[in-house]
Amino acid sequence: MKPLALKGILSFVLSFCFAGCFAVDRLFDDPQWFLEVSGDRSWLILGSNEERQGLTTGLEWSREGRFFALRARPDFEARETFGIRFIVNRSENGDGETFNAFWLTVGAMWVGRGKFLENYYFEIGTGPYITDRTTQDVNSHFNFGTYLGFGKFLGSKKNAPRLGVRFTHVSNGGIKPPNVGMNLLQITLAISI
Repeated sequence: MKPLALKGILSFVLSFCFAGCFAVDRLFDDPQWFLEVSGDRSWLILGSNEERQGLTTGLEWSREGRFFALRARPDFEARETFGIRFIVNRSENGDGETFNAFWLTVGAMWVGRGKFLENYYFEIGTGPYITDRTTQDVNSHFNFGTYLGFGKFLGSKKNAPRLGVRFTHVSNGGIKPPNVGMNLLQITLAISI
């Protein structure tokens, strides 16, 4: 089995193992719902060939994290996140091809609650990324989206709006060659609902 295919399968399995952290008995412990909107722009790095721009909208649910707490740093709050996102993305390479995607994510977020980095956050997550058509860089309908991000809550309350930057990589994990992938820079705004 190719190393990239193994990486893709491992990412998929870990996504669902990670989702098991969301046990039903804790489903409504300190929940927060956010409506999220982001402007997306692709980067021509790591082998990507297409310039793309788009828009992502979705819902993100989070709760106090029990698996990701930084025990040595009580001034950082850990949160488990679950997101459902819808993406519209258009190529700028001349063909104007548009694709739509559905992205289901699980992740973790750490929020500064002390004097150091107060209200700043760092996030990481992954999940299946399903598209309605293929493109030069996203050549499979079933893909994986992985993200890293950082930003700031615009207030000290847990449900304050937040503004951030997210780097997202989308690829099929080597399931179907070639596996070029797409790299997005996203500017996100999330508002509590």
